[in-house]
Amino acid sequence: PDRQIIYDIDESIGKIGTKFFFTARGCPYRCSYCFNEKYNTNYKDLGKIGRFRSPERVIEEILWTKERYPLDMLALMDDVFTLKPRGWIQDFSKLYKQKVNLPFYATSRADNLREQDIEALSDAGMSYVWMGIETGDEDAANKVFQRDLDNKTILEGSDLLRKYGVRIVALNIMGLPVKEQFEVDMRTLDLNMKIKPALASVGLLYPYPGTPIEEYSIKAGYLDEGIDNTKFLETNKHSSVIK
Repeated sequence: PDRQIIYDIDESIGKIGTKFFFTARGCPYRCSYCFNEKYNTNYKDLGKIGRFRSPERVIEEILWTKERYPLDMLALMDDVFTLKPRGWIQDFSKLYKQKVNLPFYATSRADNLREQDIEALSDAGMSYVWMGIETGDEDAANKVFQRDLDNKTILEGSDLLRKYGVRIVALNIMGLPVKEQFEVDMRTLDLNMKIKPALASVGLLYPYPGTPIEEYSIKAGYLDEGIDNTKFLETNKHSSVIK
């Protein structure tokens, strides 16, 4: 990435100690609110969904950045950082601790956490993860959001992270296109109380044009067909296009 075109032109950005890095591209999951489901359909059979950089190349980029700009925290912002081929995270963690040795956070999903990976990442300096919880209602999670994930797995993943001292930023979505909207949101609250995250983040569902959740919302009668919903959102914190 050409960091200089941003950091050198706007020094106020370059001076920020937390900087983002990507170790992979692509996400195989089919969450209905995300662009990846449609993206993977569009590019089906044209290449691998997951493309992974080598640990050595990632470390090289981090060191290049560290030598030139302030760096005290790293954000590893892949779609799902913990989704890696076996052995990748162990190799990365060893190199990272030897050559970088700074605190970092990463993205994760509860059903692809391997204990040996979390142990290695924690030892290397991973202080917390951003983990998608989205909803505590399993019917909504799987029938509406296409998460293919149950609460038991989420709680087991949370326990594993807690075991190695890794804190959780829980990412949640409320205001779903379902009959019992308030009750569903309360189940999300209940699940978060069991997880006990360091931070519970929440946004109202926004059915981006072209995503499966937009199509679902229209068919189920929770969104008017034909509206330009790109013009409706000023924030996903206090307003919604969902009826």
